[in-house]
Amino acid sequence: EALSLGDRLVVLDHGVIQQIGKPNEVFVNPVNVFVSKLLGYPQINLATCTVQQVGDDLHLISLDGAIAVAVPPRLREALLKHKGEHVILGVRPMHLHPIPDGAESAGVNVLKGVVYVFERLGAKGVLTVTVGQNQLDVLTPIEVDYAIDEPVRLAVEAEHILIFDAKTERNVLCMD
Repeated sequence: EALSLGDRLVVLDHGVIQQIGKPNEVFVNPVNVFVSKLLGYPQINLATCTVQQVGDDLHLISLDGAIAVAVPPRLREALLKHKGEHVILGVRPMHLHPIPDGAESAGVNVLKGVVYVFERLGAKGVLTVTVGQNQLDVLTPIEVDYAIDEPVRLAVEAEHILIFDAKTERNVLCMD
């Protein structure tokens, strides 16, 4: 509700200010994992990944290898100092999209998983997909049906991903 009603938000954790800003700024660029999890429904998807160099590009690879996402240009410089280290990848459910059967897709930023559950919630559906050891929530139209254990491919809007330092849980774009 605060996102739709307020002009400015103050996010507190046990009485300590975590972030102050306009609702959209706080939602799009949360300073840490706590703030990212607090805003939005379904909650942001989080997965521990390693920053790896693949040719000239940086990729985020989950610990089990099931998630692989190319680092977008806006995050490249901040992640160069994290090469080989663990980070936390954050992807909001609105930035994951099921790829229809038969549709072409490049291998970059496409995840393969199986349907865990599908819930209809009013005008939208929430599809929970198991990708390796991670369960990812995806916002979908309610018109499409999904069966439990059905294979599914997900496209990741990499330009919207968030990256947090695994030790401090701070957004890498907000670190000094």
